[in-house]
Amino acid sequence: ILKFSKTTMTTTIYYKFKAKDKDSDEVIDYRIQDLPENLYGIALELYLKEFLPDETMLASRGVHRNQLAVEDIANLWREVMKQRLILSCFRDNDVKNDEIVAVNILYVCSKNSEKKIDFEVRKF
Repeated sequence: ILKFSKTTMTTTIYYKFKAKDKDSDEVIDYRIQDLPENLYGIALELYLKEFLPDETMLASRGVHRNQLAVEDIANLWREVMKQRLILSCFRDNDVKNDEIVAVNILYVCSKNSEKKIDFEVRKF
């Protein structure tokens, strides 16, 4: 279901910070970085599970309850992910920890852009 190219990408760490763990009073190190491509599928699943039912405009239309709409949104995000502009936050305490704490899928375009997102919405 989740198909992405296997091109390599350098992962840049942009920022490190400390914050309280949401489940304890422990202060944890976090890092903001490019999302490694091997985690794109997990990021997409996170968006579909957490963001889709919580985003006001989409939730008000019940998009998360309609399988065709969910598939369309997933296809849209797959197209957006092709730009490889995805920021992610990870706990920095364990280098091998690939659990995504937060993710932001970005898309850049301008009114003069020749390439538009190749996306079609089905009626539901």
